[in-house]
Amino acid sequence: GAAVTAFDLSPGYVAEARERAAVNRVAVECVAADGEALPFESGSFDAVWGNAVLHHLDLSRAGRELYRVMRPGGVAVFCEPWGGNPLLAFARRRLPYPGKDRTPDEVPLTRGDLAPLRTTFPSLEVRGYQLFGMVRRVWRNRLVCRACDAADAALLGAVPALGNWCRYAVVVLRKG
Repeated sequence: GAAVTAFDLSPGYVAEARERAAVNRVAVECVAADGEALPFESGSFDAVWGNAVLHHLDLSRAGRELYRVMRPGGVAVFCEPWGGNPLLAFARRRLPYPGKDRTPDEVPLTRGDLAPLRTTFPSLEVRGYQLFGMVRRVWRNRLVCRACDAADAALLGAVPALGNWCRYAVVVLRKG
């Protein structure tokens, strides 16, 4: 029953989203748009989901736009590459591994990068994922990955500060 809108800066990705929606027989409005200048009415969305989006944007501008298009009580959830682990930063810079290709200006987010969002949103939460589970980038053994995920669940639940050392972070923004 939800009205779903998908957008991306890339017209190619928008066309791919349109094709996927058609193949899966779901109604999705697909729009090519800039995350720092959204073409939507104020208060248009109850919920927003983004995957690896924020670290490409000027968070001052994008945060204001996101806040504007969300309804009161709305929530936005983003899964982002995280940059708090110096060992992982070294690996990202120096080691070859599958799927590493990024744009030259692409840098994982850190807590400091989120400051503009903290000034815009009354509620901002950050949760880390894939502390040991990040091993799946280079080692696909199912049992090892499950064990790493179980260790992550236990450790990150007990010591949330370890989330800063994770590969990914989920950023949750709530509009009051």
